[in-house]
Amino acid sequence: MMYPPKLAQKLLKWFAGKADLEDIQGDLDEVYGVNLEQSGKWKADLKYWGQVLSLLFSYGLKKRKSKTAYSSYYHKNSMTMLRNYLKIAYRNLKKQKAFTLINIVGLAMGMSIALLALAMYVDLTYFDKHHEDAENIYRITTTIKESGDINKYASAPPALTYQLDNQVGQIYKSVHINDYLFPIIEHNENLIETTGYFTEPSFFEVFNFPIETGDASSLLEPGTTIITKELATKLYEEEDAIDKVLQTKKWGQLRVAGVLKKFPKHTHLAFDLLVGFPTSDKFNANFRSSEWTNFSSNYYYFAVHDSEKDQVISQINQLGKNGQTDFEKEGEIALYDLQPLLDVTAGEMIDDGLGIQFDGPTMLLFFGISLLILIPACFNYTNMSIAIALKRSKEVGIRKVMGSHRKQVIAQFLTETIIICLLALIFSSYLFYLIKGQYLSMLIGADSLSLAITPKVVIAFILFAIATGLLTGIGPALYFAKISPIQALRSSSADQKVSISGIRKGLLVFQFALTLMFMIVIGVILKQYLETRSFEYAFQIDKTFVIPTKNQDVDLIRNGFKSQQGVEDISFSSTIPGTPLSKNRYVYYEDLQDSMRTREIFIDPSFVNHMNLSIQWGETLTDDEYQIEQVLVNEALMKKQRLLGSDQDSLILQLEGSKAQIIGIIADYNHEPLNQRIEPMIIRKDQNKVHYAIATLSSNDLSASYSQLETTWERLFPNTVFEAFVLKEEIDKAYDYFQSGLKIFGFLAVLAISISCLGLLGMVIYATENRIKEVAIRKILGANQYSLFGTLASLFVKLWGIALLIAVPLAYLFCDNFVVSLYNKFSAGVGFTEIALSVLVTLSLGVMAIFWQVRKIIRINPATNLRSE
Repeated sequence: MMYPPKLAQKLLKWFAGKADLEDIQGDLDEVYGVNLEQSGKWKADLKYWGQVLSLLFSYGLKKRKSKTAYSSYYHKNSMTMLRNYLKIAYRNLKKQKAFTLINIVGLAMGMSIALLALAMYVDLTYFDKHHEDAENIYRITTTIKESGDINKYASAPPALTYQLDNQVGQIYKSVHINDYLFPIIEHNENLIETTGYFTEPSFFEVFNFPIETGDASSLLEPGTTIITKELATKLYEEEDAIDKVLQTKKWGQLRVAGVLKKFPKHTHLAFDLLVGFPTSDKFNANFRSSEWTNFSSNYYYFAVHDSEKDQVISQINQLGKNGQTDFEKEGEIALYDLQPLLDVTAGEMIDDGLGIQFDGPTMLLFFGISLLILIPACFNYTNMSIAIALKRSKEVGIRKVMGSHRKQVIAQFLTETIIICLLALIFSSYLFYLIKGQYLSMLIGADSLSLAITPKVVIAFILFAIATGLLTGIGPALYFAKISPIQALRSSSADQKVSISGIRKGLLVFQFALTLMFMIVIGVILKQYLETRSFEYAFQIDKTFVIPTKNQDVDLIRNGFKSQQGVEDISFSSTIPGTPLSKNRYVYYEDLQDSMRTREIFIDPSFVNHMNLSIQWGETLTDDEYQIEQVLVNEALMKKQRLLGSDQDSLILQLEGSKAQIIGIIADYNHEPLNQRIEPMIIRKDQNKVHYAIATLSSNDLSASYSQLETTWERLFPNTVFEAFVLKEEIDKAYDYFQSGLKIFGFLAVLAISISCLGLLGMVIYATENRIKEVAIRKILGANQYSLFGTLASLFVKLWGIALLIAVPLAYLFCDNFVVSLYNKFSAGVGFTEIALSVLVTLSLGVMAIFWQVRKIIRINPATNLRSE
């Protein structure tokens, strides 16, 4: 007797699952017998396979499977099922209060940083959307290829952009911008630093910055400016700012011809005032038509319809070929592209950007850090859910015996997890509210962000919590869904087929390693901060006052203070020693025709001796006047040009419009904070450009010294307010970035440690809950508390050891190659002390978590544990 193909029968049975196929199989066998008589074995088998395969995709079989997938107790009403899930979830969470609280706190901590990243991302999606035709506005970017290196810039050559206005008809509005405008406004005897743009009236056609008073055409008039509402209020409060005159140090007098309405948030443009191009000699017709390679700080925004964009790109690169000769002289190739206005924020990282830059890679890094904190918290939930498996195994077993399908068990546990995540969202939102202000205070460009709780943010938070719940709960849900009903009713959840002890151990090692790394980073930053505070400068900082000159006569200040008792020495400088230098200058060597970016300060001749600067070669500056300006330079400048030892007469620097002769070389010293390298520097003599008097006193009583200086100042300048700062305090302010770093890594470390300890607690609970009877037997046999503690804690000590071997080398490499150079470029590097202390603190916290739970198990009466045996 011949039978149908066994493989086809097995395939149909496997695919049908629990569906009843008795009638179908009977029909198939009957048809097979008929085909066998008519066509023979081979064709009958072939037809049988065809019928089986067609059944696999049939609606009838699918419907049978769906009917038998659930028991007779299954409710088709999904809302009814959801209500049942919620009721069961509420009862279970209420029953396991400690478990619920620990998980809510852990998940809330893990979610808080992610909420910050989400709120920031939502904020960035609003950037520049308020501008009319925002989707059609682009800016030209320049890509420079040089010796295999590729650099992309947000700026573009003026020689190219000024041609586009007349030669590309598809452009229906455009604006040129240059951001090299940093006026220092002298107002009420105070110096107010501002930022601005050189631009033209079409700025207000391309961008929507409404003018409250005045007219955009005023930018065509030399010496006029349009200022923001915020700057007008700061300078004149409620007074009308129109026709007021701003006195600036470099740009002379600027008449206020317009005031903008309140400056909008969510824009990458950031400025205090706008000035027309005619004010700057740099933007003459010759510059616009001839400058190709020197395009830094020049930007071109324009509007073009999307359908014509590709044609415009082609024309831009065609016109750009006119400047290739200039780039080839410097060994470069220039290419041009368009960047949409709406892609500027949270887009690619581009050099020489305009305004505020929040680039995509940085945001990805932020989200990556968020995941580093969130993922351990999610896995903690998995660990602790499985840790209480013994308490819930009977529940799962009864439900399965009553006919619950695997999908229902998964749905129940996912519902519980989502509820916990939504509860955690409430707590994490409170944490978000607490840390939002601190985060914004550390962020450059924070004024353009609001991080407000808008409907869009609320929806994003809720969806994020639900997604976190799904990802977090899928592990425990699958674990419980696989438990056999018989094993569950026997309270034996130690099903080897679903054991994930290796995953839990790996996760714990990951958490320990992450915590150790954060702690080591904090230790390294703290050490670098202490080193910077104890650093010995070449000059005196404790008993030295910095006094803003406020444009008063320098000789009068010098003579007045020098005659005061207790003043050891006084000198003048354009900057405060030990604080950042914001101004750069390009200089040229006459013979080499080579340019170099340098730092520049202006002093009076007494500054060098007063600051204990060492002359390595030549002589210092004097009060004498020479036909060619005489300057000092540092060793870094000379080393960079390889001119040490050159003849003095050949050391000529070409400055902007003038020449200067190097008459002396000073030993390198830290005129800037220690996070800055010692850059090439020019020291020039010009009493008209100094802004600070630096007075060193003999007395340690700073309060009394301040009063004496104030009395002398009021006698010399009775109508000018006196200000003075201790040099050490000003230098301390330059290291505020340390506090930002400590706050960031400190908060992350607190989160990581808290989550790690919660995860450790979950593992300890899991281990001890399954070894209660073992502990009881050991106690009856005479084991003391120390041996029991060693037995139960040995696993975690081993995991700590593995984490230590992983974390210390990684943290050392990260800190030594990145953190140290970021905070102190003159440090000896990462030492043993900060690593050892950081490890000791972290291990202590872990041992406390282990000891707390193990001690509780050890103290239980063994008779209580063995009562049911």
